[in-house]
Amino acid sequence: MATLENQTPVFLLRNMLKFILSSSELADDMLLSMLVGLCKELLPFKMTDHLPNEISIPSVTELFKSGVCFSPINGIMNIRFDDNMFTFRLPVISLDVNTGHSKKLGSVAYEACKAFGPLILTRYTELMNSIIDTADDAKFLKEIGIIINQLKSDKDVANLWNGMSKSINLTKVPFLDKVINDMNKYHSGRLKSKTL
Repeated sequence: MATLENQTPVFLLRNMLKFILSSSELADDMLLSMLVGLCKELLPFKMTDHLPNEISIPSVTELFKSGVCFSPINGIMNIRFDDNMFTFRLPVISLDVNTGHSKKLGSVAYEACKAFGPLILTRYTELMNSIIDTADDAKFLKEIGIIINQLKSDKDVANLWNGMSKSINLTKVPFLDKVINDMNKYHSGRLKSKTL
């Protein structure tokens, strides 16, 4: 059960807000706003309401057009870009109504409050936010088995990830940053070779 010391459990607070506001959506938005406000006060680093410095990496569609293949794997710690096979290996993730925006942001906020090392889940979320720009990107990852979509549409998947852009300042996780740098080097090299 998620609580802060001497505080109301989150599920109870959500249910109270749902009753008062007569809407699950409004309750989730209010709870999210409250959690973000709390984290702004508690976190030792500055939070921002906008994220002008999103990870610079091409979308799934752009990467595929430049020759990158995608392959499902198990576990965030196994994310890799195989530059010999030109394959971006991403973990399988199942998305349904229980993994909505507020729950994913809550997980990221929890990690930020509790973590003493690299914020791996946060950086993974930033990465997915950066490579999934459209419903086509989400559909592509669904078709190859990286995303198991139990939401209403591929657009809902794209909106979920893109809604995560209001996050804490970009984090650094060495093994994921290496993957991002390797992807960008490969993509830039492919663009240069096409123009020659």
